[in-house]
Amino acid sequence: MVSVVFEDLKHRWNWCSIKTAVEGTSISNFLDVDAAASHDEHYPWAAITEIVPGEADVYCGYSSRHEGSAVLSNDSDLLVHDLGPNGSVVFLDTVELTDYDLRNPQNGHLTAMELRPTVIARKLGVPSILALAYELKCDQHVGLIELVRRSKGNVGALADTAAYIRFVQEYEPVNLDVLIRIPGTREILQSLDIRVAELFLQYELAGFQSGEAPHMYLSILPEDHARRCAWNEGKYIRRIGYSLLNASYPSSRRYPTVVECVRRGNRICFDTTGLHSETQIWNELQDLHDRLSEIGALFNENYSSPEYWKMVSLNEIYHQTKSDPAIPPSRAELERFLIFGHMGSELQWKDIHVFAQMQSVLYSLRILAQLLHVAMLKDYRVESHQKILRHLPPLRDLISLREGYLDEAAAKEFASRFFTLQGQTDGTETDSESSEPMEVEPRGGEKRVAEEWTEVRRVRRGPDADAQISWKKLSKGRNMNLYDVLGG
Repeated sequence: MVSVVFEDLKHRWNWCSIKTAVEGTSISNFLDVDAAASHDEHYPWAAITEIVPGEADVYCGYSSRHEGSAVLSNDSDLLVHDLGPNGSVVFLDTVELTDYDLRNPQNGHLTAMELRPTVIARKLGVPSILALAYELKCDQHVGLIELVRRSKGNVGALADTAAYIRFVQEYEPVNLDVLIRIPGTREILQSLDIRVAELFLQYELAGFQSGEAPHMYLSILPEDHARRCAWNEGKYIRRIGYSLLNASYPSSRRYPTVVECVRRGNRICFDTTGLHSETQIWNELQDLHDRLSEIGALFNENYSSPEYWKMVSLNEIYHQTKSDPAIPPSRAELERFLIFGHMGSELQWKDIHVFAQMQSVLYSLRILAQLLHVAMLKDYRVESHQKILRHLPPLRDLISLREGYLDEAAAKEFASRFFTLQGQTDGTETDSESSEPMEVEPRGGEKRVAEEWTEVRRVRRGPDADAQISWKKLSKGRNMNLYDVLGG
């Protein structure tokens, strides 16, 4: 994730962290420890790492055009932008370091392939790379000679066509001085993940508004697409965050809904989420704060503990006050999950799906924390609700959740706390195969179909079961779409 790299460059990689990371490697033998120690708290990349509104290509082109600099990237689209007479693109995957010696680094040679669009256009005899790129887009199978011929001959004819005009508009230089100097906007962006920044900009800048409702683009989770979408977990938390952002703007700039865009199997789904009133926001925030505090009491209010946030995520998945709670694992299953990463004898899709649900909960809390910060900067008083959320783990830990295994003693202690939280003295041993919740998400509220599909799965497990006959019998002659039954 781009957000992970951004966060690490801003807040992780100071010289102290760098020394720790290279300790024991050959690099550490040549590191000037005394010199590095004097800069331990310095983050060498923080000041030059920045989130910008919209596509970064526009900003790279802007810098290259005004400074005559090279853009280091693997994105060939940058060649189509106006980089000015001296601007160029250096392709990242061509960079090579040769003859490098840690004792004498100045003797090393760095080579790479650099392409300058103005030089390419001149050598090909075409007016600009734009016309060549447009012809390539129209016909990707034609050879270079034919592309050049078409580019030379069609420039005048293309200039007035609607399709060509739309294509050119994507690469036209814009006046970024106005866009990036809006008071407060640039500073707020630096505290947000990429996805959250996109949502924020739809409220902040007219050019990013989608019209009917703001859109939130959720990332792809490694989940089981035969089950209910993992992003369903934590949805109410994200709803609080969206509502807070909405309420921090004047009524004339508020929306009644936010649309979440999420991938389910091979489909992109658009889920409309209604936003809370201000009274509902405060009630929901207080309920969440109480629940986080209750869990914190089990950990002596050590909110920085990774185990605390694991407990928070699992409690959100299994707590029985939900309208549709999942069946919690037994004590033995939970301990195996914490120690080995799977509840049964081997890793299965249901285990992968639980990890995805945990990631969904924790990332939803991260979204809420960042939108709380935005609301506070806009003088919306929410400081008291940030105390616990500011201890959320960094993104690098969130995406590597499966790697954080516990030892046996820690797993037993965790399980005891979990079942205490669920109001049980112990986990009830169950047959994980028969009690496994089929978290199917039926369309249009057709829960009967979901129940029938669950029954079909159980019939199929029988030694003499005929899957086709069982399915026909249960469907009772109705035309049932299997993809609808699975819920996408």
